[in-house]
Amino acid sequence: MIPRGPDCTVTTLIELQGGRPQWDKAMRRIRELGWTCHELSPKERRTVLRAFDSDVNCSEFWWVEVPIMGSTWRADREAAWQITELSRSVQTVIYGRLFRREEIDRVLEPEWQVHSADHEPEGTVTPGFRRHWRTATRWCAAHTGLLDVRVRIHASKDAARHLARHLRTDGPRADLDVRPLDGRGRTGTIRHGEDALNRAVALFGGPLLAMSLFLSTAQHLIPVAAAVCWLLAVVCAVPAWWTAFAVPLARSRLQCLVICIIATLAVAVYTLGIPVRFPRCAGGVD
Repeated sequence: MIPRGPDCTVTTLIELQGGRPQWDKAMRRIRELGWTCHELSPKERRTVLRAFDSDVNCSEFWWVEVPIMGSTWRADREAAWQITELSRSVQTVIYGRLFRREEIDRVLEPEWQVHSADHEPEGTVTPGFRRHWRTATRWCAAHTGLLDVRVRIHASKDAARHLARHLRTDGPRADLDVRPLDGRGRTGTIRHGEDALNRAVALFGGPLLAMSLFLSTAQHLIPVAAAVCWLLAVVCAVPAWWTAFAVPLARSRLQCLVICIIATLAVAVYTLGIPVRFPRCAGGVD
């Protein structure tokens, strides 16, 4: 099993004050921690010295890559805390001046299943009805997994087909094709980053769940308190809708709007139930 590494790395500009002995002590501690550090370029050094009006004999600047475990949402704050702990551990004045988190998020590629595409010898002539029947049955077999080859590919459709036919130990084969295993292979589909999509799902589903909680609570309160809960439920829907349009979750704004309306109505109906237009009389129909 591959040991888990940091969830992200924050490139931090640190300022070390004091003198050469303090700087060397801090650098040794940074290397013991396994952090990567490197000097500023001449242009960067001139820019930093002008910005902070520092004395070159009393201040030293370095780039340090601070590894962060856990959530990346507040990675810069966590890096600042680690710089503070470093300053205390080496008894040297160290300031974190600039924190830059590199966004490293792989794009979710469509997944394709390789399958056999030709089962008739070349030159075979089949009458009309049988030809259509075989075409239909072959299409059904290919898309239900009966003709699958134990190879899956994550790439665009053209790249997946090219790899399936040419990157083989037994030589190129033209009787292989690919079928999609998810909806990301469709033309025009938005290619989301993995972490960005996970965050979007949380920011879309979480507020809708909170909306459901407020709607459920409002049914058991007095009118004034119920009105407050209804207002909070509407407020909870705002970040969910904003996330759907900001990511975006669909190819067009109209599709995003449809997704938001359907999701909001589904949560409301599930929480409140379907309203009864004509309540049933206790004694039956007069």
